[in-house]
Amino acid sequence: MKAYGQSAKRSGATGAFKTGKVSESVTQEGRKKLKDRSLLPGKVLLNETTVHIISTPNFLKHTVKAAHDPTSGLIDAKRFAQATGFTLAEMSHILERTMRGITKNPTAPKIQDKLNRLVVLWISLLDLLDRSDENVRIWLRAPHPDLGYRSPISCLEKGQFTVVESLVDSMETGQSA
Repeated sequence: MKAYGQSAKRSGATGAFKTGKVSESVTQEGRKKLKDRSLLPGKVLLNETTVHIISTPNFLKHTVKAAHDPTSGLIDAKRFAQATGFTLAEMSHILERTMRGITKNPTAPKIQDKLNRLVVLWISLLDLLDRSDENVRIWLRAPHPDLGYRSPISCLEKGQFTVVESLVDSMETGQSA
């Protein structure tokens, strides 16, 4: 799927498409459909020579979509671990629950606050570290001088969320910790 606002141009009679910039030559009918919102994201808008693909903007970039239970929408501890590379043992320590408890009820209401804090931390680190999950995993496991050469994940496992959150906040604002 193309990024929001991109288009593709027809290439001869073969039906192949070339990527191009959005054309302003949308037909009057096409403008009306867009204005009426009858053309929803994922649909295609055609004019004489251009195919406009209307895709959904990333409205969920503030969360880890794969970490949510699709039925309830709650953050699922097992899904979060799988999506981010945390082990179940690490999640058990961070959430102060047994591995059995996390396995049995990964969306328990009592763990949602900490899971929300983990998601916010993960997304903040993604923004700081080139949107790379690998870089975030490395950062979390590497000893950090501002934490007395402890790793951020070891601080999280000891319940020191605020220490790690403060470090990330200082990185976001460009201040030293």
